[in-house]
Amino acid sequence: MPYSVYLANFASIDEDTLRGVSDTLTRYFNEIDSVTDGDSHSFTGVRIINNTPTLLPADLLCYLVHDFINSVVVEFDSAISTRITDETAGITSVRSHGSSPPIAASEVYIDSITDSGTTRSTSIANLIFHELMHNKSADLSSRIHTHGGGGLAVETLDSSSVLSQRNIVFMRARMGNPVIQWTGGFDANSW
Repeated sequence: MPYSVYLANFASIDEDTLRGVSDTLTRYFNEIDSVTDGDSHSFTGVRIINNTPTLLPADLLCYLVHDFINSVVVEFDSAISTRITDETAGITSVRSHGSSPPIAASEVYIDSITDSGTTRSTSIANLIFHELMHNKSADLSSRIHTHGGGGLAVETLDSSSVLSQRNIVFMRARMGNPVIQWTGGFDANSW
């Protein structure tokens, strides 16, 4: 099934940084697709957007905002404020509805990243990938931090964090999971 990763650039990240983020995420998702396991997943690219997208069932969406004060995911789940600390660099919230596919919302707090240049792009991409691991697995617990394969699944990430083989296997196994992406952040955002 074809899928894209959509990034809602509500933090007005510059083009060079976004290009670096896109290149890094493209490399990560191409590595996931390179695993041969009988499933047909086909990564079609990273899309930087400013308007509500029309998403396919396997697509992923992450909002890029300055900080928690500018959160759009809080509109999806007001209880996330109880999970935020000064060290929080991103968050994902998932709503389950019985046998229906869960609905997920993910965001990354750009101002929490103090790196610059190429390392900044890598740090942002690492955080996005981490939040999308929570998103696709519909797991908000710390289990992903302990059982997600180290690498980009650990709780604290930076530009030196790397995609591990176990991260690839973990994410590949979940790419077929139906998770509806919440697009209400475009209505909630006041920019």
